[in-house]
Amino acid sequence: MNLHTFKATSVLKETGMRVESEVRGFKVLADEPKNLGGTDTGMSQ
Repeated sequence: MNLHTFKATSVLKETGMRVESEVRGFKVLADEPKNLGGTDTGMSQ
């Protein structure tokens, strides 16, 4: 089994609790519901 190392980046956006992450060209958006201070534009963390 070969091991591979991939670079992942995550950025906390200016609005609410929104975090945008990217690894191997795939982007994932995480956010919290509005009642918890987020903008509800992505899955909860």
